[in-house]
Amino acid sequence: NTHGLCDISDEMIEKALSTDDEVYYPKRHGIDFYHHYKEDIKLFADKKAGHVVQIKTPDLGGVNNIADAILYCNKVGIGSYCGGTCNETNRSAEVTTNIGMACGALQVLAKPGMGVDEGFMIVFNEMARVEALVNRRKNK
Repeated sequence: NTHGLCDISDEMIEKALSTDDEVYYPKRHGIDFYHHYKEDIKLFADKKAGHVVQIKTPDLGGVNNIADAILYCNKVGIGSYCGGTCNETNRSAEVTTNIGMACGALQVLAKPGMGVDEGFMIVFNEMARVEALVNRRKNK
């Protein structure tokens, strides 16, 4: 039994799931976002484990680490975006928006909160404020 348009059989999937081979399957193990998160972001970027890496901002422990992670992704040619959690504050959303813009993140997520409107407006307003300040300084 094959799946879709590719020639992958049920047996091939079972074999891949049952092996401990980390050479052929280097992305075998996931991360827990806490113990080695900065190193995991670097590994994902180095292995090109996707087109974009989520920089889950509160989990990096400091704004310096957020900036380092975004800059590293840019350096190795993979996109990044500033993610977050529902637990963030208005101020942490503003700070990480500035970091994302300054470091050239591909995207900055709307945050905090589970609703879209609040987080979107916080981040949108902060991006507009920063852009206006930059343009004003350019025009002086």
